[in-house]
Amino acid sequence: MESPSLLEVLQVQEIDELILPSIKYIFAYFTHRYPRHLLRVYNSLDDFYNVLKVVIEYRSLKKWNCTSVERRFQLKRVKYVKNAESLASLFPEEVNSAVKLSQMGILTKIFLSYCAPYLISKFNTLSDSTRFLELNINYNTEHNSTESEGHGRPSVFRTFCSKILSKLKRLSTILKFTFQLASKFYKNLRWIYYLLFALGIIPFSNPVDHLLKQRLVYDTRISNITSEKAPNLYALPSLLDNSMNIFLSLVQVLDWWQTNDYATQIKKGRVAFTELEPPELSVKNTSLTKNICRICGHTIKNPAVLTTGFVFCYPCIQSWLKDNPFICPVTKLNLIRKENSFWRIMV
Repeated sequence: MESPSLLEVLQVQEIDELILPSIKYIFAYFTHRYPRHLLRVYNSLDDFYNVLKVVIEYRSLKKWNCTSVERRFQLKRVKYVKNAESLASLFPEEVNSAVKLSQMGILTKIFLSYCAPYLISKFNTLSDSTRFLELNINYNTEHNSTESEGHGRPSVFRTFCSKILSKLKRLSTILKFTFQLASKFYKNLRWIYYLLFALGIIPFSNPVDHLLKQRLVYDTRISNITSEKAPNLYALPSLLDNSMNIFLSLVQVLDWWQTNDYATQIKKGRVAFTELEPPELSVKNTSLTKNICRICGHTIKNPAVLTTGFVFCYPCIQSWLKDNPFICPVTKLNLIRKENSFWRIMV
């Protein structure tokens, strides 16, 4: 069981953390245009997303032993068993059964990774709203106290509210300080785990995985998403299983389109592929050779796509662009996005 590199683990975490901001950015754009219909949805977006995220990740962990983002990188979660690699050749069935995630492990993973951060963020929001409530009640108590002083009797409401608010404020301050201290400690501890994981000292990339005795490994048995049989996307289970992959692909396409500013360039006629006709494909370009790299002539491994739309081996296109900067090997056209002219395909 080969473990992924630290960069791949960080990339998985980064993509997972960017999903909610991306959704909120898209909703903010449409909410600005249609505030009457979408404002309530936008204000409750965190709640809807967390519920949907828990459902999707539970199905993914139950079915594939990995989260939806980890599945995209062909990774899976297994329980840590000492000397599992050496025992797998002797007792394959027993080892596979031992490393498989249990129901309790899946539920604990979901709670610590998704429910706990959500509850902490809700507590921070509640503490901020408590300050506003304190200001509002202070104003009301001052107003009531002036009326009570005019009538010559003490304000019972003011005394009761001041006691409740003082206790809530003290409890909120203690909890908030505890959460801040724990958050700083966890961030520093996570960097220590990153260092130990990169050096190969421990098989766990973060404290949560260490607590659950779960580790990430490559899973070549996860079929390529592009080569799977097309499921019925209108069925709810299939829609939930593939929703995260569809959304991530959509975000990548939108980022590519927005970064290159193709909408403006097409209007001005500055896009290279609008100036020339598509290249004529030879007779050899049949369905039998579509997986062949145009540079090395072998089956594409570790694919990377160029801005012109052709797919090559990642090492091949990297070395080609060093010798032939910003030129497509097939079309011989100059590449527009010279800084990032190709991307590695993670499937």
